Amino acid sequence: MEADETKHNDNGSADDGLIPIQTIDGPDNALEYSIVPHTLEDDPIAGDGSAGRGGVEVSPWRLHVLPHNQLESVSEPSGYDRRSRRIRRSHERSREARDSAHRTSRGHWRLAVAFLLSAMVISLGAVGVTYTLEMWGGKTIPYVMGTTQANAERTLKEKGFVVTSKTELSDTVEGHVVGISPAQGKRVEEGAKVVLTVGQNRIVPEVVGKSREDARVDLEAVGAKQIRYEERISVRDKDKVLEVRPAAGSPFMSTEEVTLVVSELPVVPDLVGQEENVAVAHMEREGIPFRVTYEQGNVEQRMHVISTSPKAGEDVGADGIKIVVGDTLIDPLRLSDYFDASGAKVAEFLQKEGYAPKMAHLTNDGHLLARFENTDKVSIAFAKEPWSRSVLGDQTAYQQVMGDDTGIEGVRLTIPVESQWQEKKTTKKTSDSKTTNEEKQDQKSEMVHKDVSVLGIRNPSVGESTAREVMALCGFEDVIGSCDQDSIVLPAGTARQTSPFYCCYGEVGKRVWTILIKGTAGTGQSPANEIVVTCVPKSGYADTDLKSVGEKVCDFVAYQDIYKG
Repeated sequence: MEADETKHNDNGSADDGLIPIQTIDGPDNALEYSIVPHTLEDDPIAGDGSAGRGGVEVSPWRLHVLPHNQLESVSEPSGYDRRSRRIRRSHERSREARDSAHRTSRGHWRLAVAFLLSAMVISLGAVGVTYTLEMWGGKTIPYVMGTTQANAERTLKEKGFVVTSKTELSDTVEGHVVGISPAQGKRVEEGAKVVLTVGQNRIVPEVVGKSREDARVDLEAVGAKQIRYEERISVRDKDKVLEVRPAAGSPFMSTEEVTLVVSELPVVPDLVGQEENVAVAHMEREGIPFRVTYEQGNVEQRMHVISTSPKAGEDVGADGIKIVVGDTLIDPLRLSDYFDASGAKVAEFLQKEGYAPKMAHLTNDGHLLARFENTDKVSIAFAKEPWSRSVLGDQTAYQQVMGDDTGIEGVRLTIPVESQWQEKKTTKKTSDSKTTNEEKQDQKSEMVHKDVSVLGIRNPSVGESTAREVMALCGFEDVIGSCDQDSIVLPAGTARQTSPFYCCYGEVGKRVWTILIKGTAGTGQSPANEIVVTCVPKSGYADTDLKSVGEKVCDFVAYQDIYKG
């Protein structure tokens, strides 16, 4: 295609040094081709980045295009080669000069900025380093918590601080730093004053003798947080500290328990009706002072508290409590009671009850052998084996061997029964028929049964009924077994006797009792002539041979008394 004419742009003519823009005729298919200035960044022909007015400078080059509006080639028109080349070279030199100047100016500016920034960084770094090295701006309090006082003071003084110290009760090791002012890590002026707080052990103060409240205040003042109270009976002081644990002067920690033993005035407990040993144990456990006295009482009051002074509920005085107990021995016939009393007490009681000492001594193996008797010939003997009649045959003089530490091992009660038979004579008057008015006397005699009474038992007989009456006198109950002259089991080879007897046995507490009632042989009847009662601990039969008598205590006792004598 050829251009029909040359058209100048709106901003000047060809004489202005600008190349006019040509309009290219379109092909027969009516496609339009044009150069749009605002879409071009460089001269599409020169490719040198030159720009004219409006931001685009275009040479009058002919464009050859292919379908789809794609640029195929550019050819230079004839007649414009020298001029366009000269103008283009001029533009290139101008542009290169401008670019060079611009690049030089921009490089200088960048260099200056970089220099200034480097200088600022160096200056700031120097300031930070010198501050960190504490060359200015004061000194930092070092970390000395938990170290010894000596080490802390030395460290602080080396940094130029003026050091003072004070103590404070603490749970830490004594002599170590537990506080510092100003705080460690803080920046302060060089030569500033620093105060160290040094730990000191907590010590239990002396509080014995002080009131409960005063002792509490003293303990809390040294940091005690766990205070426990114990009460102890005291008849002299009330609410006074009697003891402190740990002891005064001992080191302790605030979380450790401290015990105060405080006095408490007691009141008399209700002891009436209690067994003596229970009441005594209570007094000893509570620490209440007391003394025990005895008074004669009834069976229910025996060895039980009858009264107290002061009475129950009243304050205990300085003299403590007087406890009145029913006497251990209330009846000479209650054989089981003797085991709860000492030898001295037994001797005193029997003599007061009218039983005179007949003999008392210790056997060769150290066992007590003693016998007391009243005016009715009723005797009470003490021996290790009271079922043996040998205890009655020894008439050794009485010795003072029954003391407070003398124990009772076995008791024998012997009750003689007066003969219940008496001779009765009768006289019969007759007259002889051969002798007028003359009378003749005829006398006859016979044995008759008479009334007797033994310890309130009328006409005691050999048998169970009399045994029951004796049991009531002695305080026994519940017969376990019995035997008589016909049913007794004897050791092999023992000849059976015909004298009537009845023997039974039972238990009272930890003791075994027996009652043996003996009669007179050949009477054909059963009046009793002697009653023997024994009582020993169950252990008293440990060394006896019960197998040979059928394992019955009554058979053994009857055999020992009647057959062996």
